[in-house]
Amino acid sequence: MGHVIGFMPASGGVGATTLAAALAVRAAQADRRAVAVDLDSLRGLGGRLDVACGVEQEPGWRWDRLVDVDGIVDGLGLARELPETFGVPVLSGIGLPVERWATVLPDVVAGLARVHDVTVLDVPRDERVLLAVAGRLDALVVVVGTQVSQLAAAATNLPGVRDVLDAALAVSVAPALSPSGVSPVPDVDTEPGGRAARDAWRAAARATTQHTGRDPRERLGPGADYRRPGVVQRVRAAGPSELVGPVGVLGPVGVLGPVESLEPGEMVEPVEPWVVLRGVRADADLEDLVSDQLDVPVLGFVRDDPRVPSDVAEGVAPGVRGRGPVVDVADRLLLRLVGQRVAA
Repeated sequence: MGHVIGFMPASGGVGATTLAAALAVRAAQADRRAVAVDLDSLRGLGGRLDVACGVEQEPGWRWDRLVDVDGIVDGLGLARELPETFGVPVLSGIGLPVERWATVLPDVVAGLARVHDVTVLDVPRDERVLLAVAGRLDALVVVVGTQVSQLAAAATNLPGVRDVLDAALAVSVAPALSPSGVSPVPDVDTEPGGRAARDAWRAAARATTQHTGRDPRERLGPGADYRRPGVVQRVRAAGPSELVGPVGVLGPVGVLGPVESLEPGEMVEPVEPWVVLRGVRADADLEDLVSDQLDVPVLGFVRDDPRVPSDVAEGVAPGVRGRGPVVDVADRLLLRLVGQRVAA
């Protein structure tokens, strides 16, 4: 299974689609098999990924050809039917009914991810779409503008994004729950001690990686899908006080002991959003402020680049020229994406 990364705007007009296209192109230029998927078009408003990539007039399959997908998707076969830009197949277009999202999207993304090193998703600000694919994500980049209204939108939207990512993980491990039926990621609003339980769950997941020195997803064996049911881990506390948590028994945060396997798999840490800022000029103080206030890593700043609109008008996809602020940030994100498992 290759890497899957999503790009979502915290508000309109911040260039998330451009950055998504650039990362896919840069991955292809680095001799990695890459594919770009437009999920924004599924809202019926028309996505812009095909336009950004210069393939809106090219022949090939669009989403409307996949309305009846149900089950395993031949990723290579599908990629061959898609319009291509600079070595990157692009799936876009309108035509997938809302009631089909939950079943079609995960199958299509999984099929493409099996045969591509990097699968790039252009994700709208629609929790239904995000939830349909969140269980497949290795990373989600939220692009945030630097104007006051844009920063306010990010502060409003990011908590909801986190909740969707947590909910997707809860669904993926639900069949492996203990008989008590405790939710994998406690509802912070309705369950007693829900926020503390969720924080403990996250701490336990991180401790699993730190304790072993390796990314838990890499220990499932070749071809294993770490997001499937049963891929869980028990972390037992070293103190008398225990908190009944998501998968097994979790101790107080910071009092985590040895790792015990329940299944031939490991606990999966929830995906944390990565933030990229977009504005007129970089400001280190603003990056630190956003990181502190939103409790997210800020991985880069994309300043406005007047060459991007002219390139799109000429049918040149972002990233092709190999230089500029968009390329710089795309390269940084790509290195972090493909290197995070090795680094863990």
